[in-house]
Amino acid sequence: MTLCDTGFEPLVCRFGLEELEASSSITYGLWADFRLAYLSRAWFEFAAANGGEPEISEQWGLGSDLLAALAAPLREFYRTAYLGALASGKPWEHDFECSSAILYRKYRQT
Repeated sequence: MTLCDTGFEPLVCRFGLEELEASSSITYGLWADFRLAYLSRAWFEFAAANGGEPEISEQWGLGSDLLAALAAPLREFYRTAYLGALASGKPWEHDFECSSAILYRKYRQT
């Protein structure tokens, strides 16, 4: 399953939509106001594999405010990072841990 706002699709296509969809990387796209505009197949697979479905899809679909999904202490961090990337036109990267009770996971967000 993939979701993409019609107006956002040309922006995602420049990154290679087929490649994004074939990837196991969790990918999402944001409008400048932080609303979700694209959710990859891997987004939904990760949510399902970690017990987050159907709640994730029901509560955080297209048009949802990504910052509202974050814990309050993280909102300003991500707001600043995304606005900086948007202003500079350069990718932003961040390594973070997202472990479960039984599995250690470290990710690189770009």
